[in-house]
Amino acid sequence: MTHPLFGVGPGNFPTAQNDLALSRGESKGLWAETHNTYTQISSEMGIPGLVIYLALLYWCFKPLNSILHTRYPGKEWHDLQAMAKILRASLICVLAMAVFDSYAYDVNVPILAGISCALGILAQRQRALYKAANLRVPESVPEPVPEPAWMAYS
Repeated sequence: MTHPLFGVGPGNFPTAQNDLALSRGESKGLWAETHNTYTQISSEMGIPGLVIYLALLYWCFKPLNSILHTRYPGKEWHDLQAMAKILRASLICVLAMAVFDSYAYDVNVPILAGISCALGILAQRQRALYKAANLRVPESVPEPVPEPAWMAYS
């Protein structure tokens, strides 16, 4: 709580924990990381760092949900929706595991974020192709299958 705005610095949680243990009169600190990615980010990068990280996660889910809720027909959209479902499930799994381990500087979240952005760009290009060809969503295309409430992030 001594550095709420900027934190103790990226990767400096073990050092800060050791300094705290020494100030308490203990012989040494544990030199361990926090076992929660979100508390690790907030303690090392402060509240602004946590807000930025959570905003990044929100923007990872936004294009995926947009793809899943589209009604364009065709194999291309079916494939894009299948990839979006798999990628969203992967993100949910990694973010759930992040509650129990320190993944703040691990490559999993940035890789999944990059793939999510790339899939969103592919969907934008596919939409542009449909608009350029003056194709419209036919009235006979059924609504997407409703998903459980816990999977809806939009």
